[in-house]
Amino acid sequence: MWVPRMLTDEMKMQRKTTCAELLKYYEEEGEECIHRIVTGDESWMHHYDPESKRQSMKYRHKSSPSPRAQSYFCQKNDADCILGLRGNCS
Repeated sequence: MWVPRMLTDEMKMQRKTTCAELLKYYEEEGEECIHRIVTGDESWMHHYDPESKRQSMKYRHKSSPSPRAQSYFCQKNDADCILGLRGNCS
């Protein structure tokens, strides 16, 4: 298993405990328990909202540079994504 971030000893222990619990559920319930597992990760998402030509029209001198598009980055925890969820959400 590849982990992209540095983990503290406490985080490593929590992952080990969680994996042991998941293996126990798998032994008791079989393949069906796999469909109820949801995992996630923090991500940075790039967001750009372009203006229409009319919105961006401003008076400026011919020799002045054109305005640059402004882009935004969402903060972590601004967006969550769950893919491939099937089964009971409890």
